[in-house]
Amino acid sequence: MKRRRARAIVRAVRGLVLLTALAALGLLPPCFALRPGRELSQYSRHVWNTSDDLPQNAVTALLQDSDGYLWIGTQGGLARFDGVRFTAFDHTNTPAFRDSFVTALAQDGEGRIWVGSRQGLLRYDGWEFERFGTEDGLPHEYVRSLLVDSRGRLWAGTYGGGLVRAGEAGFEVPEGELSEAVVRVMFEDRRRGLWIGASRGLYRLGAEGLEVFGEGSGLPPDFVRAIAEDPSGRVWVGTEGGRLLYLEEGRFREYAGLEGAVSVRSLHADEHGTLWVGTEAIGLVRLLEGGGQSRLDQAVGLPHDSVLSLLEDREGSLWVGTRAGLVRLESAVVTTFSTHDGLESESVRALYEDAQGRLWVGTEGGGLQVLEEGRFVRPDLPEELAHAWVRTILEDGGGRLWLGTRSGVSEYRPGSRVRHHLDGETIHALTEFPAGTVWAGTAGDGLVRWEGGRISRMGSGQGLSHDNVRALAVSAARNCLWVGTEAGLNCVGRDGVEVHSAAGGQGSPFVLALLEDSAGDLWVGTAGGLTLFTGGRFVDFASHDDALNTAVFQILEDGCGYLWLGAPKGIVRVSKEGLRRLARGEQGKLQLRRFTEADGMLTSECAGGTQPAGARTRDGRIWFPTLRGVVMIDPAHLPAASPPPPPLIERVVAGGVPLRPRDMVETPVGNGALSVQFTAPSFLAPTRLRFRYRLVGHDPGWVESEDRRAAFYTNLSPGAYRFDVQASRDGRTWSDPPATIGLRL
Repeated sequence: MKRRRARAIVRAVRGLVLLTALAALGLLPPCFALRPGRELSQYSRHVWNTSDDLPQNAVTALLQDSDGYLWIGTQGGLARFDGVRFTAFDHTNTPAFRDSFVTALAQDGEGRIWVGSRQGLLRYDGWEFERFGTEDGLPHEYVRSLLVDSRGRLWAGTYGGGLVRAGEAGFEVPEGELSEAVVRVMFEDRRRGLWIGASRGLYRLGAEGLEVFGEGSGLPPDFVRAIAEDPSGRVWVGTEGGRLLYLEEGRFREYAGLEGAVSVRSLHADEHGTLWVGTEAIGLVRLLEGGGQSRLDQAVGLPHDSVLSLLEDREGSLWVGTRAGLVRLESAVVTTFSTHDGLESESVRALYEDAQGRLWVGTEGGGLQVLEEGRFVRPDLPEELAHAWVRTILEDGGGRLWLGTRSGVSEYRPGSRVRHHLDGETIHALTEFPAGTVWAGTAGDGLVRWEGGRISRMGSGQGLSHDNVRALAVSAARNCLWVGTEAGLNCVGRDGVEVHSAAGGQGSPFVLALLEDSAGDLWVGTAGGLTLFTGGRFVDFASHDDALNTAVFQILEDGCGYLWLGAPKGIVRVSKEGLRRLARGEQGKLQLRRFTEADGMLTSECAGGTQPAGARTRDGRIWFPTLRGVVMIDPAHLPAASPPPPPLIERVVAGGVPLRPRDMVETPVGNGALSVQFTAPSFLAPTRLRFRYRLVGHDPGWVESEDRRAAFYTNLSPGAYRFDVQASRDGRTWSDPPATIGLRL
């Protein structure tokens, strides 16, 4: 019995050599580390705990397998995660688990998952778990650490039973110092040396034999709890006493900068040279290669200050296992600035870039702030502007700053006192046209103009379509001022007011945003969607895509042929040429992409109703205000849409009987009922994944299941069938080839 199990173990681990070869050839998915230039608070964060079906909140071990699943070991069970749903295994539903406390995880080359626990070593072959204990040659039931090395060998570190290797004759315990040690951690370096952190010290097992690092090497007497190697080849170790050390010229030197850390529990070095340090008591610490340290703790969004495990997945996210849940950090497409980045209020109303390239932000109750070196700071302004509800911002040609608030207009030049205008009036928009003349759009009193020291008004009594003015834009093509109101579009020029109403084809008369492009066409954002005013007529796009069938708060150009729209359900990027083709009556699909919480926004709801509700700065970056901070997208570094992940068939049930998914499944007809559960493991916007399937021999074509990950059939006739399933991120590009399984009833 022991010999048979030993042979099974050896077969299970040998295949890792193939994975190593594939990695060397570049045939495995690349790993993109978190971008080091961002503040930790600006990484997109998502937290899971027991309320999300995690078996238990203390996450002790993490592993991503070759299919893309994330395996999560906790103090109360094991979970497999595909990005949307957890599948849990513990002593209540899996007899092989005598104890649900998971200590370590590893995968061999045949795809089998190895699980360390306090009562044995478990192996999962995709269908069932098998347990190995002292009766199978393990020197101790308590397995503390696991590693499958580059030679395909499985190593297990036990509690008091020392280091164990799976060999031809079963589990082998190498003789020497490690035969009865407590082995807490193992790590293989790029020279294929095995580092072992044990109760008696730190060791490296290499081709030259066993190297021992004692107190003479600079190590403190603490237990080593974590080991990592950075891209330069430097080895780092973290200890039970909260110390972080690195090996330099054969001696360990301490990194001084973890004050307050009770213990260093986990380490990870990414491809940028950033070292991530999981600690007890002070959370997650990031050490940048060129110097600099920052920390993520409970005060900045971590669920607990004790970090037990770390993993970087193939899509570039960093997974952080804490005592109170699992966290994913991601370099999201959208960078978010919140109160952690200096904002006085997360409810932002206006964004404006001045002549010096400074980005100003107006908030509700937080006054006016400016972006400096990646943080928003309060400028040196009079106290009366410090806590104003700033809704619109303008710098005129003379360098004066005009601020529109819900109680009037404040005019300010550095070094002079503030001048107040229109006390009690709510201001929606400000602009200058021509030079030296400032216009304000008000909530119910029409247009106000400052010219040569004189103030004048224009409203519905002077021909304006409505006194509620929401947007202003200067027209270079017509040499007039575009004015968007609650009841239509107006062109204010020397000859008076020209009104363009909804009767001309405009989807909604309530104008919220205006942009005149270089061709002289006017793009109009309304309460009902996006409209183009060209050749004297309106073309409405709301019916062409749901993303355009919503209020549009701001319209920006990126200089690369795209419009960017701020909207209640996210940011939309859409091709201008595609819109023009539709306006000409030509057929074709729009190039359109929506950005939401899945891309890093804290909320997909952009702020609007006042202008400027967004800005394109001179460096090309796109900025929008939201109800939870400021968001930024850099179109020049916008990653291409990721290809759809390959789907997997997880489970087949025929006639109420679960069947093991294989190339061909045979089953009695029974009542002709069949269900197939499928998925596509991915953690980049997993809720956007869509699926389609077909049962060849029954379905006439593809059946789109949207985000549902199962198919159901009843009353199937006897015969041969084939089930295919594909995944897509956008509903246009589908994974190829599909996942397939043959069925014979």
